[in-house]
Amino acid sequence: MTVPPFLRSYYTEAGKAALWNWLWLAVYTVLTQGCYLAVLILLTSALEPGAFAAFSAAITLFNYLIITGSAGTGGVVLREVAFRPHDRTVIETSFFVVTAGSSIAVAAAAIVGALSFSFADDERALLILTALGVIPYSMSLAPLYTAVHRQALCAAIVFATELGGLMAIAALASSARLSLAAVGVVLLLKWLLATIAQAVIYHFWLRRLGWAFSGSDVKQLLRTCWPMLLATFAYALPLSAGIFFVRTLSSENDSAAFGLAVQCALAYQLLMALGLRIVQPHINGMFGLHRQFVKKLLVFVVASGILLSLVAFAGGAIVVYFLDDPAYQAAIGPMAILLLTAFLMSLASVANVYLLRFSDLGFIVLIHLAVVVAYLTAMVLLAATMTITVAAVVALIAQFIAAALLCGRAAMWIAECASSP
Repeated sequence: MTVPPFLRSYYTEAGKAALWNWLWLAVYTVLTQGCYLAVLILLTSALEPGAFAAFSAAITLFNYLIITGSAGTGGVVLREVAFRPHDRTVIETSFFVVTAGSSIAVAAAAIVGALSFSFADDERALLILTALGVIPYSMSLAPLYTAVHRQALCAAIVFATELGGLMAIAALASSARLSLAAVGVVLLLKWLLATIAQAVIYHFWLRRLGWAFSGSDVKQLLRTCWPMLLATFAYALPLSAGIFFVRTLSSENDSAAFGLAVQCALAYQLLMALGLRIVQPHINGMFGLHRQFVKKLLVFVVASGILLSLVAFAGGAIVVYFLDDPAYQAAIGPMAILLLTAFLMSLASVANVYLLRFSDLGFIVLIHLAVVVAYLTAMVLLAATMTITVAAVVALIAQFIAAALLCGRAAMWIAECASSP
């Protein structure tokens, strides 16, 4: 087989393995997102706009809860496994201890909040069930699959549970029994089964899970993770927090439209994050600072980002088209803006991985916290003129600033290492 000259540097054994892994990951991820797209169509068709806005707000809150529940361990665990492969069992044990403790505490706090504040019974049930789902989701073995370069297998497991969730939602919709509480039950079971399946397959097929508790290692993991937790929480806020402002300051129809735009952007962000999982171990590896690798990484991120954004926008447009409901027609413009915002977040994610490699955690936290403070300030100042387009534009500007500063800092570190003897 003749390989074009511009592809020869990619055509290595490691490159081919990474390509096949990425291709299967892409296949399973596209199928998973197809299931999620079908779920969105079912929910937006069966639920009133107000109920769908409540669902979107609950899922947005869930995303923040799992960031806190996972305690920022994902990227740190990958780095530790790359740097200390002989301590893998100790690292795995510390990962489970930290995520179990953190997710249980977060779930308990969320349930107390759901019981304490005034919500409709159906919405309260959804909030409680998704809070319980924080525990299995936060303890997902996805970082461990990434560490052994089996991301595609993990994605296949997620697809199987997502397909089961779609079938359950479809059955509930066809029998006119679809409610927010029923959706919450399906989501909880889906997340629980996914994590159990990941653990069983990892243990019996990839690598036996052991128990090697080390208090000092747990403390070290916590010390390293808390800055990443703050940064990740602040990183995620601008893309989806607008739903809370819109729901408070605007109409139910606007809330439903913006909620749909946010869900499409979050789906796109997940696709990009899964792609990043392919290259993250290599960034932390011996070739992560090589100039050719960095160039290939940029090509991969930009090309896949543009392609997937078009796919995500088409998917969102299909949802709006099939609904044929004026309440959702306004989602198209904010959806395009939020997809661009999510693309900038992907660039910032790559920069974060490099800065984590250089242990520049302070800069990561500083930038993300400063940007989120500026975002929230702008949203409050613009409250009197709040529209779904304004909410999307403010998020875009905030993420542009964050991505520019983080990528610039990462480029500086890479250039400095490249010039070192």
